Amino acid sequence: MLSLFRPDEQLISRTMEASRGQQLTYSDLLATVETRTPAGFSPNYWKSRIGTGLQVFRLACSAIDELQMLKLGWLSVVAADGPPEVGRQVATLARSSGIWSLNVARVVAVDNETEHRHGFCYGTLPEYPVSGEERFTVACDPDTLEVTFEVFSFSRPAALLAKAGWPLIRRAQRQFCSDAAAAMRNACKCEPTDS
Repeated sequence: MLSLFRPDEQLISRTMEASRGQQLTYSDLLATVETRTPAGFSPNYWKSRIGTGLQVFRLACSAIDELQMLKLGWLSVVAADGPPEVGRQVATLARSSGIWSLNVARVVAVDNETEHRHGFCYGTLPEYPVSGEERFTVACDPDTLEVTFEVFSFSRPAALLAKAGWPLIRRAQRQFCSDAAAAMRNACKCEPTDS
């Protein structure tokens, strides 16, 4: 939902409630798990070194569960049903170029099956101005203990205003990745080391 004014708490609550029964706005479910971009969508990929060691990895896993990569100066989590779990919803509020964007997504996959990877994917619901899926993952290399944070998404504009502002949205997506990696490093108390 795009607006010139900041949505109030009542609107956010109503939007979250209305989104509960809605279908995802794309059909290629879990393509981000395969790091695959469906036809007609634009990919966005970012990988950043967070630090080294099992303690850093544990902190990174906690940061993922607490949605730290979505808590930036210009982006915030305004509603979440709890830590990432399949079926749970997450609403974020972003402000860019004077436009407020209320974005509601649903968790479609959780990656916690191995001791060296942790993360989740969520997909867009109708209130999201773009259509697509996004994956957030932290990984710890078992040999070097290097900890990395990865974002992979695919998207295309869904709202009319998003179509008109697609170049700005693409730039904001790249900025998001950089800011999200910085937020993850900060949560793990690590110095910048982007690759």
